[in-house]
Amino acid sequence: MNIGGKRYRTIWLDDDRKSVRIIDQTALPHRFETRVLTRLEHAVEAITAMRVRGAPLIGATAAYGMCLALGVDPSDDSLDRAYALLLATRPTAVNLKWALDDMRAAVRNLPLTDRVRTAYERAAAICDDDIETCRRIGLNGLPLIRAAAARKRSAAINVTIARRALFPQISLTGVGSSSSSSRRTCTWGGSCSRDQKKNRYGPKR
Repeated sequence: MNIGGKRYRTIWLDDDRKSVRIIDQTALPHRFETRVLTRLEHAVEAITAMRVRGAPLIGATAAYGMCLALGVDPSDDSLDRAYALLLATRPTAVNLKWALDDMRAAVRNLPLTDRVRTAYERAAAICDDDIETCRRIGLNGLPLIRAAAARKRSAAINVTIARRALFPQISLTGVGSSSSSSRRTCTWGGSCSRDQKKNRYGPKR
């Protein structure tokens, strides 16, 4: 996302490379605010209070929550406690449990001295994989929009975006899955409305 001329992800490591920053979605759309997460409990609260929204972003926040917990105590007990606390925030969320399972498997059999570094590397990979998935969704969707534009010739193409979050890409770690193809259309040179160029698709609940 580009906000005030600066590129943002929805979740990222702070300057100390340990604490985590998120965009606080409870402040949107009236204010743009970020929050810093320095403890496991902060990640739990961010998910429970819906400061982060959308399945992929919830999973990424949980992954970094595991990192924060292991940074304090890399033991098996700490790992299991973090897993249970984070899973309880949204027990039916598929991405959440997947991310927690993935994180636990990545560090469970490692020496305690290697767990924190590996956890942060895996959490970052989860975020990067999500962004790459959305990029590919855009690449695959663009030919469909092009084909529709060719059939209508000079007529405008309306692309309806249905996401529960206020802004589609806010619910993921980078470019939104549902908005990726329409954003590619703007880049390709298709006709985009002013609101579309600003990524103001509006809430769909």
